[in-house]
Order: sequence, then structure tokens, then C-alpha cells
Amino acid sequence: MFVKFLGQACTLIETKKERIIVDPWIIGPCNGNAWYTLRNKAATKHNIPTDVDCVYISHEHEDHFQAETLKEFNRNTPIYICKFPTDRFYDKIVKLGFKNITQLSSWKSEKLSDDLEITSIKNQDLMFEDSALLVKSKEGTIFCQTDCKMDFESLKKVNAQKPDIGFFMYSVANWYPDVYNYSKEKRDEIAKKRKSGKINGFVNYVNVIKPKFAVAYAGGPLFPHKSQLKLNDPLTGVFGCPDEAKTTWENSGNSGTNVVTMAADDEIRIDGTHIKNNEPV
Repeated sequence: MFVKFLGQACTLIETKKERIIVDPWIIGPCNGNAWYTLRNKAATKHNIPTDVDCVYISHEHEDHFQAETLKEFNRNTPIYICKFPTDRFYDKIVKLGFKNITQLSSWKSEKLSDDLEITSIKNQDLMFEDSALLVKSKEGTIFCQTDCKMDFESLKKVNAQKPDIGFFMYSVANWYPDVYNYSKEKRDEIAKKRKSGKINGFVNYVNVIKPKFAVAYAGGPLFPHKSQLKLNDPLTGVFGCPDEAKTTWENSGNSGTNVVTMAADDEIRIDGTHIKNNEPV
């Protein structure tokens, strides 16, 4: 069993028999044509692993639910999402032409085969239709937090599943404070506070769930437009870098989990073996 990280929050999880892709955003921009996945060279349609058994999409935000990538999948591909209070997200997937959509109740495991089951975990806050995912097979257990904020009870329940590998958010996922008319000093102060808060949140999530291996993901997009180049700055940018999450974990005094810094197209096996593919972090 291994996971291939495809950028942002997209993961391809493979067992000996099956493949499931989570939050596929691989090609093209999102969020006002401004965000791109961080790569030396832009991915193409040929980089999209459409030969999967199913797709899981955590929520409707474009860096997780990206139409340009999803249009490359066969419309009969099984799509799994969390059952939310409204049908807004479900209806958006229907509009893309997908015919085999299953809504999963939160914390109710869905057996996909003799060797694979998935469990959707809904954000408990009714204002946010978002979800995380547990993937279990005889080979091991993978946890994908995506952007889902989770209460302590949910974190302890994930801990009880003893995940081998966990993917955890470490970064903000919106424009604040960069699209607001602040002075540079005020903007930098807010950005520093927000980035620090998210990275410390990564440490807290990992410390409660305690997977054997943890990966910081779901953050750090690329901003190639000349008017937004400053957003890529690792010192003043609000989005941060995954190596900052790793360093903060290592300096926290916590133990029991090895934090792995992955770049797009890197792979991690269930035993923690990290296969690098030389993309930037």
C-alpha cells in the first residue's frame, strides 16, 4: 500500500488491488485562475490517473473539487462524497455529468471491496460543508484531513483507528489578508499570525492522532502572475511551506510520529519509505 502525492490536497492511494484518488486537482488553475499546484513544470492531462476504482471529493472548494481535472474522468466512475445538510455540492457534481455518486453518512464505514473500506468524517460545524477521509485495507490505514477542521472527539476517534500515514493541513486556504487594503506592516503582522496558527494547528492535530508518519499538505499553492509573485515569499507569505510544519513539529517536544515533507509526485509507502521525484517543496 502506498500514497502518491499529486499536489495541494490530491492523493492517489493504492493497495495491491485498488486505487482511489482524493480531491483531484492536477491540471489548470483554480480560485479566479490565480492558484496553481507547485511544480517545476505544469502537469498535463497525461499526468491525471483516471484509471482509478473511485474518486473521493471532500468538499466544493476549487482546490479540492476542480472541474478541469474531473472532466478527464469517465462519467461512470464512482464518486464518493460526505452527506451534507444541503445538496449544493452533490448538485455541482451532477452538473459535471457524473452518474454514480454516493453520499456517505459521517463515521459510517463504506466497504468498497473485501480489502478496502472508506469512512467519511464531516466537519461538525454546520456552517462548513467539509469532510476528512479514512481509508483502510488489510495493508494499512491512511488518513486524509483535507481542509476539514475537526473537534477533539473526532480526532480521538481517528486516533483509535491507528493510522499508519496521516495527511494534515498546515496552511490557510484563502486570500486574507492579501486582498485587503492594509498597510504593509499590518498585512505582514496578520499573515505571520495566521501562518503560525495553522502550523501550530498541524502540530496539535498530529499530536492527538499520532500516526506513524505525517505529511503536511493542502497548502502552499503557486502564484505565477507577476502581480501576485509576492504571495510566494516564504518569509512574508501567509501560506507557508511544509518544511516549516516539519521543523515546528520537531521543535515541539512531541514524539512518536515522523513528519515527512513531500513534493508533488512523491510517493510514500505504508512503512514510511519516501520516494522523491525532484519537484519543489
